[in-house]
Amino acid sequence: VLIPSVGLCIHPWLFAEHGLFVVATDVAESALSALAAPCQWPLLYSQAAFERWDIAESAMYAEYQNPNSFSRMPRLEDPEVLEALRHRITFALSDWSGLPMADGSIDALFATNALPRESDAELFRVLKEWSRVVRPGGIVLIAMHNAKHNVIEPILRAFGWVQADVLSGQRVEQAESTVFQVCYSSG
Repeated sequence: VLIPSVGLCIHPWLFAEHGLFVVATDVAESALSALAAPCQWPLLYSQAAFERWDIAESAMYAEYQNPNSFSRMPRLEDPEVLEALRHRITFALSDWSGLPMADGSIDALFATNALPRESDAELFRVLKEWSRVVRPGGIVLIAMHNAKHNVIEPILRAFGWVQADVLSGQRVEQAESTVFQVCYSSG
């Protein structure tokens, strides 16, 4: 799973805990350093941080369980858990439009708030780079709180990608078609 412009998000550790290999890229070396050393940041990466986040999210949903909540936080404060997961994650300093991987080498791309918003030309350049690295038949999930669906989706369809409800497990008939979903994210 490629996570471009990862920032400080927990997703690489969550995917690694589910047995996936992850490449987390960012242009900010400080973000990658913090993410790679979660024990130094217990307010962000610990069971207690997860519980605080889940309580806050649940309150936002009027005391109902958050429908988008992940099941649990890996216990990154435990050195054994951390080491077991660390070998599944590669942290790479990289611009989002110049990724350090071969053509068609990525099975899945998970991007949350990782697309340029100011320039459609820059947005196109980034999406074109993503289309270079995702293999035919791969899966792309783009979650943004300011998504330009009317701009992003036609570009991805022009690449020959097929839109599907990835989060619900929807599949397409053509196994060689890259599948994508653009959805709203609260942050």
